[in-house]
Amino acid sequence: MTVTKERRRHPRTAPAEQWMEIILKPGPDQVAEAPERRLRARVENISEGGVCLVCDEPFELGQVVGFLAPGFPDSGVVIWTSRSSNESKAGIKFA
Repeated sequence: MTVTKERRRHPRTAPAEQWMEIILKPGPDQVAEAPERRLRARVENISEGGVCLVCDEPFELGQVVGFLAPGFPDSGVVIWTSRSSNESKAGIKFA
């Protein structure tokens, strides 16, 4: 059995079916003039340092995400992504 050290700095909490509106800014691989996109995303888990979001649209590493929910900072940056056939997840570090 392999034991791995927990790398997270802050404990995660998983809210019960919480949705929020976000603004996806153009990613590093997109032209700067690309339009911002307003989407709904589900909060999978949240900590003091960031949030894991799930939505239908893909995220890009380094992309800035604006939060339109009370109690959240103005924005964060995508630090990891994963994609399945029907959804996209992103780990977003609060700015």
